[in-house]
Amino acid sequence: GRSSVWYPGSGYIIIIEPDTDSAESRLKYLQEERWIDLSTRVLFLDFIVYSPNVGFVTLVKLSVEFRPGGSALTFVLLRSVDINQILWTPDSTKDLLPEALLLVMVIMYIMYELWDMWRTGPLYLLNGWHHLALLNYIIFLAGFGMRLTPYAEIRELGFPPPPGQYINYDHTFWASQQ
Repeated sequence: GRSSVWYPGSGYIIIIEPDTDSAESRLKYLQEERWIDLSTRVLFLDFIVYSPNVGFVTLVKLSVEFRPGGSALTFVLLRSVDINQILWTPDSTKDLLPEALLLVMVIMYIMYELWDMWRTGPLYLLNGWHHLALLNYIIFLAGFGMRLTPYAEIRELGFPPPPGQYINYDHTFWASQQ
């Protein structure tokens, strides 16, 4: 939680369907059964909004922590990403083409460094600039890996989520923004 309190994975999950009638009846049921009372410690509300006119998907995470003294601590997290950064589309292929060319160039430089290392032997490691070059290549490769992580995660998790099912896309949206 936001108040440095860790909440275990136990608790109740209620899926509210996107149609208005079903949502209203579900919320009315929760109110009648007093799902939120004085014993409630925290309430989480997670949902995804898609805006087709700009092609953005926004992950919305809201929480309200009910403090022992009667106050409430609220938290809002919004993570918006271009749909082409998480789903493989022709536009995402077009966006990734320059990055793929850069990756090819980095691989060529890595091959040259390996050839230079083989050619010069142990003397290669005595030059500090070679250490910086190798570190630079490792950072490039890590960056490319992080760039492709959201595509792999979405392929594994599936998008959009099937009706009546909750899928936590928090890490996927976080990785697409890095």
